[in-house]
Order: sequence, then structure tokens, then C-alpha cells
Amino acid sequence: MKKIIIFITLLISCFAAWAQTPIVLMDRTFKLKANSTEEIYFSFAAGDQIVIDFDESNNKPIKQIDVIEQPSSTKFSSININSLTSKTIHVHQKGVYLFRLTSPVLAARECHITISRIPQSSATANFNTNWKWITKYDTTWTSYKEDSLVGYDNIPYTETVREVVSRELRPEQVVDRNIVVHSRTNLDYSPKASVAITLPQNKISHNQEDIVVSWAYYISVGDNSNNFFSRNKSSIQNLTGKATKIITTNALVGYAANLITGLAIPNPEDQEDVVFAIVPNAWNKNNFMQGIGYQYLKRGNIKSDYYKFTDNNLQGEYYLCLYNDNNFRKIDVYVQVVAIIETTVYQDVQYERWKTQPRYVTLNKRRMSVSSTQVRVPVE
Repeated sequence: MKKIIIFITLLISCFAAWAQTPIVLMDRTFKLKANSTEEIYFSFAAGDQIVIDFDESNNKPIKQIDVIEQPSSTKFSSININSLTSKTIHVHQKGVYLFRLTSPVLAARECHITISRIPQSSATANFNTNWKWITKYDTTWTSYKEDSLVGYDNIPYTETVREVVSRELRPEQVVDRNIVVHSRTNLDYSPKASVAITLPQNKISHNQEDIVVSWAYYISVGDNSNNFFSRNKSSIQNLTGKATKIITTNALVGYAANLITGLAIPNPEDQEDVVFAIVPNAWNKNNFMQGIGYQYLKRGNIKSDYYKFTDNNLQGEYYLCLYNDNNFRKIDVYVQVVAIIETTVYQDVQYERWKTQPRYVTLNKRRMSVSSTQVRVPVE
């Protein structure tokens, strides 16, 4: 019995002595460059004791030493360290450990490190401390809702349409007068005259629009309204239907409304002429009266003239400016201006319509997403 006890005691003592003998995994001296990191990886068996010895050759501290159980469990960390003697870390489970040394930002270091392991028993004495990469896959499920088309429905609805009830042209007299323009040598009066041409304003509402679509003028020296009517009577008599209601007895209205292509005007050799200009505003009228530069829509030196505007210059106030260049004789100038207004009447009309409307149901669905990660694991 005593022999058995002595044998067991000797066996335990030998095992304890063997178990405390470190197995050196690394004994290395290297230069750690400024602002750099050295990373060392080893695998360890459950129950191992990790033993770390470190010193800097010139006794200068490095920035930091870390020991991290992969992937992210820090087991030891120290900053501004120049030596480490027999630092022991207990390994609770098999895994890969990172030994990370970080140098200062502006200085290199000469380092010596020894990493050893003390196995827990003879069963792990020959444990392989290498490691390998494996790919881990992580599957996640995301819930979401999605509308799914299941059919179509015919839906009745009422549509309100703005439709034209009527559209007609009507004239508006803007100017109809005789203007006396005195001679250049008249001491009491100016040889220049002007008359304002104020066009009707457009009016727009939901049910009606009144829009100026054209305007025209007639100018003649020594003429009057009666002569103008007599001279163009035949053109009016040739018109029938709605056209006669628009122009009545005024040929200039027919010309402005594009119902008459031209007007009969006097142009006798013995008739006096007049300098005229149609200008866009009062500022240009004053310039004309003062004999300085001005803008104009139309001008000339005429005995008679007519013209119409259809695209631009259909709103606002304009001026007809006249100048008598005769030294001794005054002149009478007949001026007529008419505007054509297009009146459009609307009404809202309701229509019963049908439309096709898709029908959906909302489904609860799950979407699978697989991600992969490279991780270090022990070789065995």
C-alpha cells in the first residue's frame, strides 16, 4: 500500500513539474516602424496558460500591447509599455488569439517578444497552434409588405369638360376723328399733333374670354368718314351672312377682321401729305414731339395709309403722332382706329365615363439575405 501511495505521489509531482514547463511558440526580435502595427496570431487549447515576455531594446515604451481572443474579446491591454515579464493569460476555450503591438506615431522601436503556452495536461501538449481561414455564412430574414395585382374593376365616374358654346368677333371703335395739324410757320400752334390709341383690355373668366385679336388704323389727309365709307361701299355690299353683322357699314372693321383684303384710299397728286408714326408709349410720343430719337411700330410720309396688327402689340396704349412739314398750309387728317375682339363663351358639360382600376391585395413576405465573413479558426 505504501508503495502505491509513493508511486502516485511521484507521478503527480512529475506531472506538475512537466505541466509547468512553457512551450515557446515565438522568440523574436524585430524593428517596429513608426506609426505601424505588428500583428501575431496563434491558436490555443482550452485550459492553456499564455505567457508573454516583452522588452524594448532601448528601454523606450511602445504605444500599446493588446491580446485579443478572436474575434473581438480583449484579454489584455497596456499602453506606454517598455517591458512585460511572464504575463499570464488563462485560455477558457479553444480559439485564436491576436497579439498586437503598436508603435508611437513619430518613433520606431526595437522589440523582443516571447510567446509561450503551458498546456493544461498531456492531452493538449501537442496541440497545433496554427490557424486557418474559414468562411462563415450568416442568414437574415427581413419582413416586408408587397401589393399584388389580383384583378381589375370598372369604376364609373363623372367628368366635367369645359366646352365652347359660341365664338364670335365684335368690333370696338377706338379712334374716329379729324385732327388739325398746323403749318410750320404758325406762331401760335405746333406743326405736330398726337392722339392716344388705348386698346381694350383682355378679359378672361371661367365662362367667357374677350381677347383682342387684331386692330387696324386708317389715316388720310383731307379725307373724312363719309368719303371713306363711300369709297369702300362696294366692298361691304359684297359681304353676306355673319360678316355683315360684324362690319355693319365700316370697311376698316372688315379689313381688321380679315373679311376684306384691302381698302380703297385716295391719293391725288395735289393732296397734301403728312409725316406719321405709331409709337408704343408716352415716352416715345414726347420724343417725337421734341424731334429726338423714338421707337415706333410703323411710320411714313403719306397722303393715305392703313395697316393692321394681328400677332403682337395687341394690348396697352399707343400713340399716333403727326407732323405737317408744309410751311404755310395747315392740314386736316382723318384718323380711324378699330379693334377686333374675339368673344368665346364656355359651359361646363358633365359626361358619365368608365375607367379601369387595378385591384391589389397586400401580402406579408420575407426576404432572405446571406452574408459571408472570413474568420480565423484553429487548425484542429
